[in-house]
Amino acid sequence: MRELPFPLLVRLWDTCLAEVDGFSVFLVYVCAALLVRFRGELLSRDFQGMVMFLQALPTGGWDGGDLDLLLGQAYMWHTIFGASPGRSHRT
Repeated sequence: MRELPFPLLVRLWDTCLAEVDGFSVFLVYVCAALLVRFRGELLSRDFQGMVMFLQALPTGGWDGGDLDLLLGQAYMWHTIFGASPGRSHRT
């Protein structure tokens, strides 16, 4: 919750609530998209530096377009990999 400005956080929660498996599955893809977004910064650091970076992501200046890109990536991966044979299906 602390990683995004409040209006974007509300939009993220709304998106997760709209998805059938929003908080149990879709949010994992959002987190993966976030890690890929900051891949370069993470790879350039040692472990402690990565942890410190992840605890204070530079997302304070993000706007709706940044979140749109992140959610779009997550949705694409969820669509492609969500029905993969290795995924356990919960009801």
